[in-house]
Amino acid sequence: MGIVTDVLLSGDLTSFTLSLVDEYGLSTSVTASTQAPKLDSVTASPKGGTIKTDGTVTFTSPVSGAGIVLTSNNWAGVECDGNPVPTPVPGKIEGTGTITLTFTKPGTYNITAYAQMSGAANSDKVIFTYKVVDDSTVYVSDTGDNSNPGTEDKPVATLQKALELLNDAGFTEGKIVVTGTVQTKEVKINAPGDSTTGSVTKLTVMGGSADGTLINENGRVFNIASGGSLTLEENITLTGTNDTGNGGAVYVNGGTFTMKNGSKITKSSARYGGGVYVDSKGIFTMGGGAITENSASIDDTGTGGSGGGVCISYGTFTMSKGAVISGNSATGSGGGVFVSGSGKFTMEGGTIGGFDGDSSNSAQNGGGVYIFEGTFTMSGSAVISGNNASSSSSS
Repeated sequence: MGIVTDVLLSGDLTSFTLSLVDEYGLSTSVTASTQAPKLDSVTASPKGGTIKTDGTVTFTSPVSGAGIVLTSNNWAGVECDGNPVPTPVPGKIEGTGTITLTFTKPGTYNITAYAQMSGAANSDKVIFTYKVVDDSTVYVSDTGDNSNPGTEDKPVATLQKALELLNDAGFTEGKIVVTGTVQTKEVKINAPGDSTTGSVTKLTVMGGSADGTLINENGRVFNIASGGSLTLEENITLTGTNDTGNGGAVYVNGGTFTMKNGSKITKSSARYGGGVYVDSKGIFTMGGGAITENSASIDDTGTGGSGGGVCISYGTFTMSKGAVISGNSATGSGGGVFVSGSGKFTMEGGTIGGFDGDSSNSAQNGGGVYIFEGTFTMSGSAVISGNNASSSSSS
């Protein structure tokens, strides 16, 4: 059985619901509308954030054959599908399927996008915001917010979000400026199949106008695989707790690690290399900064306890003027530095130890440096002094 009814809609009324009840009290309802279905919103890749100069963004329509409309108050320095967008602003850019924009000049761009198609209602308008930059600096703060763009005045809250922004922007090199004390998970640079830095293989980390500290209470701060690079610059401190592994704050696993003046690794702990562990032909260059108050301890299996500050195993460590390794401890050997395997330690300058109790490195064997295997060369202005060993040489 069918029912035919005519309903005339007038004014602002665009839909109605017809309710039917039979003689037994059973009911049903039907809603009808004069409005066409609304299209889904336009998507963009990337969907916002920081991108580098000459970076691209692709806008995609939600339905095959649907048109895309883009509007903005700033098209200067923007190319559409390889062609400059005319200025003054023509009002909008239209296309079907996809539209690709290339941003050739630094600046902030707000792009409004919506879809349209005959027989359907326009989609909701979505605003995509892009900050186009020449350099790859992202700011992190303990007062930041991960919804921020990572600028100096609007920092993000985590190291992981900063790396995500660098990846979204397509950078392979990046700088992160940290202010305040920021908790972090282990960051793996260029680790095959397990990298947490994505496309970024060369990373520089420094403190802001106020000192910055990165802390991981459940592991290392950085793990640098072959082909990866990490540089610590001024006003940055790392602290990690890796009591069942190697490298309390940094594990140089075949990559390159550099410390410069004003950087510090402190209060970190591990089985081997309380501050830093160098392995797999990794390269550690300490041209400045301090490794202080770190510890290497024997774990529950009876393993570890060497290299309170630094442990070099099948890697290279070069220390020069201005660098300081002090106040570290090892329950076994090498309170300051422990060398094993084919490790190579070249000390061209800097200081291991000091002239007071707080500066002394301490261990059972080799309070300052212990060479188990490998090579050690000392020259220039290098100083090893004031360290303590309970069983053998204090050097």
